[in-house]
Amino acid sequence: MRALPSAPALYAIVLAAVAVLGEFWPALTNPWYVYDDARQHVFWTYRYQDPSLFPGDLYADVFSALAPTGYHALYWVIARVGDPLTASRWLGPGLAAVMLWYAWRLGRAMEPRWGGFLTALLLMPYLYTLGGGLPRSFALPLLVPHLYFVTTAQMAKASVVLVLEALLYPQVFLLGVGVQALAVARAAFRGPLRRPLALFLVGATVGGLSLASRYFVERPAALGPMVTWAEARRAPEFQPGGRGEFFDPDPFAFWVKGSRSGLGWNTGVPQVVALAILLALLLGRGIRRTPPVVVDTLLVSGALFAAAHLLLFRIHLPNRYVRWTLPLAAVLFVAAHARPLAERLRRRAPALGRAWPYLARGRWAAALVLLAGVAAGSRWVASPRPTPPEVVGLHQYLRTLPPDALVAGKSAVLASVPLLDRRRVLEDREFAQAYFTGYYREVMRRTEARRSAWRAESPEALTRFCREFRVTHLLVDRRAGDSPVTLPALTAGAIFDNGRFLVWRCPR
Repeated sequence: MRALPSAPALYAIVLAAVAVLGEFWPALTNPWYVYDDARQHVFWTYRYQDPSLFPGDLYADVFSALAPTGYHALYWVIARVGDPLTASRWLGPGLAAVMLWYAWRLGRAMEPRWGGFLTALLLMPYLYTLGGGLPRSFALPLLVPHLYFVTTAQMAKASVVLVLEALLYPQVFLLGVGVQALAVARAAFRGPLRRPLALFLVGATVGGLSLASRYFVERPAALGPMVTWAEARRAPEFQPGGRGEFFDPDPFAFWVKGSRSGLGWNTGVPQVVALAILLALLLGRGIRRTPPVVVDTLLVSGALFAAAHLLLFRIHLPNRYVRWTLPLAAVLFVAAHARPLAERLRRRAPALGRAWPYLARGRWAAALVLLAGVAAGSRWVASPRPTPPEVVGLHQYLRTLPPDALVAGKSAVLASVPLLDRRRVLEDREFAQAYFTGYYREVMRRTEARRSAWRAESPEALTRFCREFRVTHLLVDRRAGDSPVTLPALTAGAIFDNGRFLVWRCPR
């Protein structure tokens, strides 16, 4: 008969379940809830259910072309057995379970008693990175198992994960290649090299070929050339407040705080890194016993961070190479050293040694307090904010439009229309990515044309705009602060009006 999980393991499972529920509850209970970037990365997958959707749509074509091969395959399967949006919401809890399970195992591989619990616990604040069923949702759920297999010298499984990284999130693939290559090089000094090297080369080659076929052979002409450093430096879109904010005159903001250019220091990293630094100061020479995978992860991340700046935008954003690895390396450092340091402090401080049994007895009281705190926080987070009824009413109406409908207007709701309603939109800030010049030029052409039509004093200008871009419906959001000058005339001919939103059918 198999032994039941230990009390700490059971506690960790309950704690993880509460944290996961708190993070993903709003998306699982509110059918109108949408993760921000799911509006770009999930909507086009409905083409796998109905090829007639989004006919000739620029955004569907571009974001589909930029998606990794494995992501295409995953949603191809999902679309044949269920609803892509629903599945994208449930992927978050599933990926959280994978990440926390391997975090527990990775931590225990480094320190058998406290390591697993501390690694899983300290990674829980990063559950938010898993939501939406996006390519980046797979970053930590792939990186953590990869580090576990490398740490435990299971190179065959590590190479399988390496291929999955290339198929689902290429930035983590580059990190994985570097970490596994260093592990293979280190193994050469301990024993036979042939098998680890062969497995690594197979995984790296297969993954690299999948990337080459996807991003160099199949790239659509509509994207145009990638923006250069000089062009981006002059473009307002890449300055503070722009859609792709990257450059910042403040060096600290650019290199440290920047969520695209820097370390992302304002995204929960400082706390865990500060804890790791405190432990390092207390350890002294004991820092030499840091697991190699921690050092390797930092070295590879730093090298790719620098390379991404030198090859700006060619291998994606610099922050994506430290966003997950910096906190993960700090967490693993803490997990590996916390118990040995506590034991050493207990031996050196007699008073602490005498109090240790009482502290041990009180650990479950502390655990209950911690669980109650997480539960209370999760309850606050998980309280779904109801979607305003006028927003729901608009989406329900737009779903009744013909599949080839094309909606133009100015409203924050437009970004969710392709995903929630499976209808095309002419332009929206959400899709205005400036990394490819041809694509962005067309997006801005549409935006400027819509703005000109909105400022025109004659309804005929709106008619000409509709005919030029084959727009079938105009949407006005009275709360958007940018209503057409001819709004009174539109109101009179509206086919839908719920007080906040007005829809007008363009003349054929």
